[in-house]
Amino acid sequence: MYGSRRLNKKNKYSSQTYFLGGVFINTLFRIILRRNLTDSITGAKVMTRNVYNKIKPIKTDGFEIEAELTAKIVGAGFGIKEVAIT
Repeated sequence: MYGSRRLNKKNKYSSQTYFLGGVFINTLFRIILRRNLTDSITGAKVMTRNVYNKIKPIKTDGFEIEAELTAKIVGAGFGIKEVAIT
């Protein structure tokens, strides 16, 4: 499960550049992974131990972990549900 800042209409972004960067990255994920995620690089992620065991090892430890987790979860055949967060 991913927490999506874009699903909450009241959520304000710090700048238009930040917002457009998120749109760009989500569009890349939509094209590459064929999944329509509104906030693929969210830091709010929850998964079961079963999912974690199927996608490990995790090789990155910086911000790029967001992309790695999303790619591995989708690549392993799991669905991603998004919920609105603030």
